[in-house]
Amino acid sequence: MTAAPALVPLVGEGPEAYALTYQWSATQVLDLYRLRWQVEVLFRRWKGLLTRADLRAHDPQLVQTCLLGKLVLVVLCNALTSAVMTQVPDWFTSAERPVSPWRLTALAYQQVRQVVLGTLTWTSVQAHLPQLQRFLCDTPRRRHQELASARAWLDRLSVVKVPMLS
Repeated sequence: MTAAPALVPLVGEGPEAYALTYQWSATQVLDLYRLRWQVEVLFRRWKGLLTRADLRAHDPQLVQTCLLGKLVLVVLCNALTSAVMTQVPDWFTSAERPVSPWRLTALAYQQVRQVVLGTLTWTSVQAHLPQLQRFLCDTPRRRHQELASARAWLDRLSVVKVPMLS
């Protein structure tokens, strides 16, 4: 700023209406806009983290719990990315090839998710298949699912057992 802010009365807005004015150069205004844009990008990154998975809950308390969990996720990811930005600030100021905060946040998200989920082995998946069935099924459709229909038709023929197709 080149001068101290001044209080300017706003005419027609009432006896106690004032505006705080600053005398800024064009460069300072541009720098301020760039900073504001970075805040927008940060919120966009957070929104991306919060909406990664559909919210299946319908009960208001469960919805609140899910949203609070997602907010904790955002805070954890932000703490991890901030730690990296503090540890190696040169990575983010490089004019040639700066590190993408979006990619770093995605990496932090994956790491936090892995810690929360733990290690998942194929043996544990097979052991819990009966409980997983409802999550693995497609939603009901009006149109028949072609693969399931073809498999059922081949089973009725009992001629050839068809291996599972992905």
